[in-house]
Amino acid sequence: MMRVENDKKYYIDTVCLNCGNHIKKSMYSKSSGFCPRPSYCRYEYMHKQRDPKGCAILDNKNDPDFYYLLGLIATDGDITHPSQGKNRGYNCNINLNKIDEDVIFKIKEKFGGNYRYNHDNTIRWSLRNKKFNDYLISIGIGCNKSKTLDVSNWFFELDFKNQIHFLRGVIDGDGSVGIYKSGRCFSICSGSKQFHIMLKKFLFQISSEGLNEDIHDTYIYIKYTNKHMCKILDLIYENINNIHISRKYNTYSKIRKFYEYKKLI
Repeated sequence: MMRVENDKKYYIDTVCLNCGNHIKKSMYSKSSGFCPRPSYCRYEYMHKQRDPKGCAILDNKNDPDFYYLLGLIATDGDITHPSQGKNRGYNCNINLNKIDEDVIFKIKEKFGGNYRYNHDNTIRWSLRNKKFNDYLISIGIGCNKSKTLDVSNWFFELDFKNQIHFLRGVIDGDGSVGIYKSGRCFSICSGSKQFHIMLKKFLFQISSEGLNEDIHDTYIYIKYTNKHMCKILDLIYENINNIHISRKYNTYSKIRKFYEYKKLI
């Protein structure tokens, strides 16, 4: 390292501990040596020490469960961003019922982050990662997204398998698989018109038979009833080693066994 004099203060030519860019640091400074604000380097460096998996979450784009996670965030998650106002950080959260805590544990094990139990019988996974939040916003998963969610351009550029993994996350977030007195039903609920159009187009390409809509003032259901639902769910649960909510998979298994017994599929 070389010392140079500048305005009667000594500075050291060094590199940022996080990104490796060349910086000048006062030799009297107690700071560790990061790019000056508004860079993200100091926080990112500390994040790597605390949560290496969470810091490197964007390195998982070849993992099927990464797309499941995005589908779950798109439907049952929320993100915050400093652009929303003072004291807003880069946060991503997913809230699930406590009975589905195994999914949260698997997400944390694979992708890092933290979890906590809430007072309303739910469990929350959370991750603070600026680059991940920026990525979510760039693909259309923004803040306050319930009415504005639109990932259509990004989604239709994915290969088919990753679209299915994303859909698995959507089903676990805002979907239902149920057995009722009136029959058996698989549905997805959305408050975003663009998201609904995207899902309908994709599902129609797989199976148009039995596809229905139930339109309300503030949300829309896409539904498949009885045996018609099996073609979609067979793809969703093709590999049960992927992350999924067990109770929905178990209901699907009962439905499929029922129609196999009846020899209707």
